[in-house]
Amino acid sequence: LVEIRSEVTKAYNEDLKNLQVLPKMPSDASPSAARLLAEAIEDLNGAPVPKRDHFLQRFVKAEKLLRFVDSGGKFSKAESYLDIPDPVWFLYEVIGAERVGISCRCALDQSLNSTGLCSGIIG
Repeated sequence: LVEIRSEVTKAYNEDLKNLQVLPKMPSDASPSAARLLAEAIEDLNGAPVPKRDHFLQRFVKAEKLLRFVDSGGKFSKAESYLDIPDPVWFLYEVIGAERVGISCRCALDQSLNSTGLCSGIIG
């Protein structure tokens, strides 16, 4: 659990410069969590966004993220996983867990998780 929390914080901080330009598309062309977030906002706003089927998309809460950004919410350096803003917390939780070898598979099999909601890895 300690390793996951550490990786969650590292992943978030690595994306910080791209998160800080949201809702604009990050200039970094590499696929990143920040790019998924920007695409989700663009899609919500009706912009033509190339549709990619990416497992992490299920952890992006575009409406919540847009409200956060539009209300002046800021993405700042996180000292711990508890400092990560709520609209992106689940996404980075899954990324951090993946980095230590724990793959989240929420909603992939409806017979195992009929709600399709993530129950959380680190709470």
